[in-house]
Amino acid sequence: MFGRNSNGERNPDTNGFEFEGEFGPIRIFAHELTQSEVEHEYDMFALRYKPDSFTATPGGLSINPTSGIIDVSASVSGTYEITASWTEPTSGKVHTSSNTITIEDPDAGFSYPLNNYCQTTLSEISPAITGDAGGVFSVSPAGLVINSTTGVISPTASSVNTYTVEYAISGACSLSSTFTIAITDFLADASFNYPSSYYCQGSSVSINPVVTNPGGTFTPPGGLSMDGTGRINIDSSSPGTYIIEYSTAGDCSSTSTRSIQIDAPDAPTLTYSELYRL
Repeated sequence: MFGRNSNGERNPDTNGFEFEGEFGPIRIFAHELTQSEVEHEYDMFALRYKPDSFTATPGGLSINPTSGIIDVSASVSGTYEITASWTEPTSGKVHTSSNTITIEDPDAGFSYPLNNYCQTTLSEISPAITGDAGGVFSVSPAGLVINSTTGVISPTASSVNTYTVEYAISGACSLSSTFTIAITDFLADASFNYPSSYYCQGSSVSINPVVTNPGGTFTPPGGLSMDGTGRINIDSSSPGTYIIEYSTAGDCSSTSTRSIQIDAPDAPTLTYSELYRL
């Protein structure tokens, strides 16, 4: 760094912080900024004097009104106009200069409906991008078939494994986030039973199933009085033999069936073979 003295000769930089300029000694102070601070730059010779105040519009920008240093982490995302002001000490004339700055708040949020999918799933799985659009999807380890632009996954074309899907947005404020997803090849156990396979009406009882993997769906046939949990009301059902179906919940769903018979009570009869007189 150098300036020129009154004779027009160049003055080499003496210590990295001060030199003789055309208008006398000029001192440059070093300010150690934190990781989230941004310091302005200005032309010392164009302004003649260092700015003595800084303002920003609209509100939301964390700026030091004296030094002009901006704390990015404490600011709200948006575009701001910053005005620097300085006053000539002799005339008192106020000068201003403006510039704009943009603070971005990146968001790489995304998710899939579930964390586990069966390999036999025919439909494709699409992510929900809750953050900034336009990012790129990647996966590790290899074996998951995924569209790098849309994030759509094809389970049937993928290998059985557990994967980490990453969504990354680029630019000045690059950011990424991850989601764990597993492709499996086993079906949930859909077995269930009732205490018996035969019931007679007239006992005023309801029977409950014993289910290996609860939370699935029972499909009752017509004529059988059954609620969503598989509970059967014997007396409210019609006599007959029924096939009850139960399907487990989730993507790797399986189905099993059980047969149950309900009979009406026998109607007793009393008859005499001859007429007798006393």
